[in-house]
Amino acid sequence: HLKKEQFYYPMLELIEQLGGSGSNQEIETGLIEKFKFSDEELAFVHEKSGTPIISNKIAWARSYLKSANLLSNERTGVWAITEFGKEIFQSGE
Repeated sequence: HLKKEQFYYPMLELIEQLGGSGSNQEIETGLIEKFKFSDEELAFVHEKSGTPIISNKIAWARSYLKSANLLSNERTGVWAITEFGKEIFQSGE
């Protein structure tokens, strides 16, 4: 099973490639393509909530990167890499 932590670096890389910011949809679509998830994997949902598992993990990864000051979201649904996030991404940590 993929953990949200596995999305951290690829998400920073993707947002950097998008020019430093991206919408929820651009980020999710880009990560789904990057990880080559199958339709079957994308169909898995949490038993109680019915929330798609992969989308949920991507959302949590964004939240954790924001709390670590690596991403910001000044506008609803749009995420930007911070200066600190750029430093971490470029250092490859």
